[in-house]
Amino acid sequence: RMKIAIKAIFFILLYAFSILSYAQDDALIEVMKAGNARDIENEYIILSLASDDVELVNKTLDVVGNIGGSIASGFIKEKLSDKRAEVRYHAAFAASIVGDATLFDVLKAAVAQEKIPRVAARMYHSMGYITPDTQQIYFGLELLGHRNPIIQRGILDGYMQAIVYAKVKASDFLYTNFNDILDIATGAGDEAAAAAYFLGRVGELETAINASSVVKAINNTKSRAARVQLVRVLGHLGGDNSNLILPYLQDASGAVRLEATRGMGKARKPEQIVYLHSVGLSEFAVLRKAAIDVFATSDDPAFILEGKSLIDNGLNDPSIWVQGAALRGLNKLSKDAAYKVAKTWFDVSGTYRKGFAIELLAEAEAYKQEIAVMAEDSYNPHLQSKARAALGLPELDYNSPAQPVPSYEEAVLASLSRLKFETTKGSIIVQLSTQTPFTAHNFVKLAREGVFNDMLFHRVIGNFVAQAGERITPLQEDWGPIRSEWTEMGHEIGTVGLATNGKDTGTRQFFFNTGNNRHLVGRYTVFGKVVEGLKVMMNLEEGDRIITATVE
Repeated sequence: RMKIAIKAIFFILLYAFSILSYAQDDALIEVMKAGNARDIENEYIILSLASDDVELVNKTLDVVGNIGGSIASGFIKEKLSDKRAEVRYHAAFAASIVGDATLFDVLKAAVAQEKIPRVAARMYHSMGYITPDTQQIYFGLELLGHRNPIIQRGILDGYMQAIVYAKVKASDFLYTNFNDILDIATGAGDEAAAAAYFLGRVGELETAINASSVVKAINNTKSRAARVQLVRVLGHLGGDNSNLILPYLQDASGAVRLEATRGMGKARKPEQIVYLHSVGLSEFAVLRKAAIDVFATSDDPAFILEGKSLIDNGLNDPSIWVQGAALRGLNKLSKDAAYKVAKTWFDVSGTYRKGFAIELLAEAEAYKQEIAVMAEDSYNPHLQSKARAALGLPELDYNSPAQPVPSYEEAVLASLSRLKFETTKGSIIVQLSTQTPFTAHNFVKLAREGVFNDMLFHRVIGNFVAQAGERITPLQEDWGPIRSEWTEMGHEIGTVGLATNGKDTGTRQFFFNTGNNRHLVGRYTVFGKVVEGLKVMMNLEEGDRIITATVE
């Protein structure tokens, strides 16, 4: 009888647990639906925030942050003092995306009481998104008082987010010891990468640290990500540091070589120019283009002339991306010669090179009228956009209605899919993320409707992104926006982000992260990751195309 009673109790508990699990799953489904509808007062959000289930509370906080507004801020403020560390952590993340600067002081008070480094780091990080201009001094002071690497990483990420779009100079910072931050960058952990990334966003850094110290840090750091960023820092320092950069032009890391090449803009000595020309012969188009760009973007006519052979060769390069850079360089050397090339490209080239030609021919009488017609004709929206930019006309606002919202169940099912992009460089397979089901569903729908077919990679920046989704046919033009689904997923190499022009404006444009882009975290939805074809992704160039996209 005792055994029967025990078994009965066991099955009753199991049944009760199952009912509770189903109830929690149902609650989460309703919370996700409310999030996509931006319904902050939904009863399921309120009930879920009061739940004893930490995972449910955490996911609800993520949704609340995405919804935004004063009511959302109130929910977040309450949870920042929750007794459960994971809840405080997620409340801090939600504070970073809710967009309410009044939470800065709330976070400041919360982090002063926080005992768990991981949670404190998240609080510092989140404060950077909502920092008033008068409070940037706070991060420098806090960094002076902490030696825990986890907390240092959080402070540095917050500091970086606070200044990343502000174009600040080193002299603008008070109570910030840049040499201490450089020392942190020599470590092995994520705090080293955060320190180097922060330094790379500070202008006129030569007033605070010297080039030889940066070289020492490059050679001593144990972090590959930090090393790339520190070479970038070296290239951005004022003065001619070309001789110090030279060794990194032959580095084993392609990312380091690229940053070193970009840093050679002040090279004037013959041996330095020889090195630049050797980069221009690289097997990698991104390096050949970077070498041409060093000359083509200069305002020194004599220096540009030193790159003439590179520019001339670039016009016949196998890569139309490199050809475009060379045409801009040729325009600096001889406008007449550039005009002749541009005319040929305009008359007989495909979409990408024709776009370059439009830049140069917009003021030419023979082409002005035809380009003006292009600016109003949406037959090829990519060229229409180029024509409008060349003529100084505003971008067109298509005001497409928002995409119909699928059911949550349908969206989750889509997020289990993989997308296979057949590109002109090869195949890339992306595993979509269940953390961003509505964005995943949008891209599954785009692929199934053939919208990606023959689509350009119109924006490629080495060590940053390869972006596609710009319209080249009317079919690709009319695609309404979807909701942003900001999460803590990092914009690391191989992840896929939704390109937007502000919250809830994403449509069909997306980008592959070809660098570790810390400043994009919490600002752009990450909805997938490359699981096959990473090398293909890294070799994408402007002018490459998506031939087809299919759902697996």
